[in-house]
Amino acid sequence: MKQGYIRLNTTISRKGYEILEKYRKEYGTQKAVIEKALEVFDSMKNPHLNSDKDVLWVQLKESLDQVAISKRMLAHLMGGDIDKALVDNASQYLVSWYLGKPLQEASFDEIVDSMKVVYEATNVFRRIDVTHSDDGGYVQMIFWHTMDKRVSDFCAKYFKVFFEDVLNCRVVYYTQNISFVLHIEKPKKEKGK
Repeated sequence: MKQGYIRLNTTISRKGYEILEKYRKEYGTQKAVIEKALEVFDSMKNPHLNSDKDVLWVQLKESLDQVAISKRMLAHLMGGDIDKALVDNASQYLVSWYLGKPLQEASFDEIVDSMKVVYEATNVFRRIDVTHSDDGGYVQMIFWHTMDKRVSDFCAKYFKVFFEDVLNCRVVYYTQNISFVLHIEKPKKEKGK
């Protein structure tokens, strides 16, 4: 045994092994992957040791209940221009970025399912439930948050603008204190897909 190293003998799950092998190609050895993983884990558990902005964001949103919104929306809201914040809608750019393709090349279901992922990641919503109708004609989205009805009212209108103006859908929404519901009728060309 080399000085400064400790031999480990253990077993891991198949999924863990696949992840280990995936990164072994990048880091060269299993040992290098495990050591890097332990460093990242330690930095996440000890924020004061961390200088990685991505890891720090995860810590901020989970520990201090921080949220992410676009700078343009923040500027509109801080300036008191709520109507401009609704119309200057960044959803199309966020979803397109996440999907890695223009919205015109994505199916309606891909767009909705990616919205769930990206908007849960912003930490504005603690959970988003998506239900696709059996006949393929509509989608229902329930957005859960920890704020108040003003947030529900603003966000429901914000997503209504996105779905109606960008995706050409018909939207009905209902708001309450910690959630709101969007009932979204799919665009005519998408029905039955």
